[in-house]
Amino acid sequence: MNVNTFEKIKGALEKREKALQKTRFSVLVWAPGDEFFTKKRADIIKLLKEHEFEAFTSEELAEQVRSSLPLPYQELEHWVAVDLVIVLEAGIAPAMEISSYAFSPGFCEKCVVFHPRDYDPVGKTSFPAEVLKLFPNRVMYSEQEMQDCTIIAECLNSAEAFRHCYVLKNAPE
Repeated sequence: MNVNTFEKIKGALEKREKALQKTRFSVLVWAPGDEFFTKKRADIIKLLKEHEFEAFTSEELAEQVRSSLPLPYQELEHWVAVDLVIVLEAGIAPAMEISSYAFSPGFCEKCVVFHPRDYDPVGKTSFPAEVLKLFPNRVMYSEQEMQDCTIIAECLNSAEAFRHCYVLKNAPE
């Protein structure tokens, strides 16, 4: 390769890196409201912010943009406004909740859905199982993985991957 080729590659890589650094990317983290998941969400949001993501919970968004609309309408506007939704603990009951958005254009493709390994929807024909099958980005986890917080690193990895895809898709040539 000649010097021109190296300069061309270097310039393209610098351009791509600048595009990644300039890109604002927002993440909504949904989870059950119990004490365990409230702490998990806080840890995930802290880590995402440390890596230059805008990260929120629905409660934070509702606090900033007050509305008298029913919660499903508010959450619809929340996920529409962000680039990525991370859904933790999509077991039977949460799968029923996200089903109200599963057929909205764009929802399934902007979500990473974590669900317990012991609730693997493959082969099941219940309504919640069928809803989970709609999501191309499903991540199964064990109870131990949730307890050990390895799921937090997986949330960051997923957000980074989505941000890279977003930049590749939207960056000018």
